[in-house]
Amino acid sequence: MKSVLRRRCHRHQMPPDWVPPAPAWAAQWPADMETLTCAYFGVQGPESRSFERWYQDCLLGLEFAPLRLESACFRDKAGIENRVIIAYWRDSDYRQWWQQTAVSHFWQDPARYTEGVGYWREVFEVPLTHMETLHSSPEVHGAANLATTLEGPIEEHGYPGAMRDRIQASGEGDLVCRGADLPEMTSYRIDDGRRIRIIPPAKMCIIRSGQDWRECSPEEGAFYREEVAPSLREGMDFLSAHPEEARCYSMRLMQNLDASDRLDKQTFGLGYAADILAFEAWAKSHPTHLKIFGKFMNLVEIYGESMKLKLWHEVSVLTGDNAEFEYLMCHGETGLLPYAGQTNR
Repeated sequence: MKSVLRRRCHRHQMPPDWVPPAPAWAAQWPADMETLTCAYFGVQGPESRSFERWYQDCLLGLEFAPLRLESACFRDKAGIENRVIIAYWRDSDYRQWWQQTAVSHFWQDPARYTEGVGYWREVFEVPLTHMETLHSSPEVHGAANLATTLEGPIEEHGYPGAMRDRIQASGEGDLVCRGADLPEMTSYRIDDGRRIRIIPPAKMCIIRSGQDWRECSPEEGAFYREEVAPSLREGMDFLSAHPEEARCYSMRLMQNLDASDRLDKQTFGLGYAADILAFEAWAKSHPTHLKIFGKFMNLVEIYGESMKLKLWHEVSVLTGDNAEFEYLMCHGETGLLPYAGQTNR
């Protein structure tokens, strides 16, 4: 059995005599694992045979391929359908995978400019000391598929600041940006702006927050879709539409696809914020999040221990130039593009 890295948590924000309102679990990572890389590869517009071939040949068929693959879709701010592949690697495996000619050539090839679709990739590597996960059940989702096990129930959740308490580095340094503004991005416009690369700032906080109602009874599933999900959409829409107020660069609500590329009974929000306090402030006091929480507690009151809805998230804080976001022939509202400067290369 693999040894595990026990979570090193803090309780700086935990109220005295705290009792969590519900059980929760967190990932325990292999002791010899130091970093995790997550990548989102997207195609914007009609189906792309080139992207599908690349997916089959490189994400499935090459050495150092990701340890976990998922797919999803969403309609963006311009009303365009996006297909997304989510991939996870441990330690240096991503870099060795990317260095293979078949992998990187697809993204570097000028042929991508003439296919009538947009392509984007958002990749970040994060030390395990700068991330945390939380699950409402012992069933793993997302990055936790690379963990050795889930620990729980844990006490460090359910109160403002719990995300920071679950991140080891919060006890070793400051994860918070100074000032209320959104920090500037370093960006490069290549080939007359047809390709734009962006280096996100350190301390940018990334959240993937998921909802899984695959095992819900028809009644519980209907309550979730009719009561909880609309409030979730309102919250995601607020974060997406008010970047300055929320200090949130981008928020997308995506729906998972199953092995047959059909819509699954799973969704997740993918958000990029100036720092971890941006998400914490929204969760603590904004009316849209309070409404989500209220609807969810209604669900808990009705179904109690028989509730089958599963909620989870993973939160990462960037440490420096360990991320690269690249957009080819994408419209200006895609991802971090609204924050790209005018630097040419």
